[in-house]
Amino acid sequence: MAALNLSGPEKSEVLSVLEAVCGWGPQAAPDPETALAAVELLDAHGRRAASGLRALSHQVPTESHLTASLKATLGEASRRLGLTRPSDEQAVHRAQNLALLVEALHRATDTAQGELDRAPGRTTTTKGPQ
Repeated sequence: MAALNLSGPEKSEVLSVLEAVCGWGPQAAPDPETALAAVELLDAHGRRAASGLRALSHQVPTESHLTASLKATLGEASRRLGLTRPSDEQAVHRAQNLALLVEALHRATDTAQGELDRAPGRTTTTKGPQ
């Protein structure tokens, strides 16, 4: 199973939102509608990324140094994804927290996939269905 098939319009949209959200500051905060839209997109993408990482983590040997890190990242994802819609006042903060979580999920996925690709006798792929 592919860990994360982020490509095409979805990839550019998510990466664009990640960049924008991480750049929000007190003087550059967006309107609540924009922040809430970012929360929805990042939450949905985060759920897909966590699902892919969870599937990938089952392929990582339990004795791997990565196991604890993957569990921690997935645990954080389970606590922070799927929460109720934030208030307008909380939307920017929630979007920024989700952006950091999504980046952590992407890093964990890349690291786990890299370890699996280097493992002797293992063949894995990050490509989705052709």
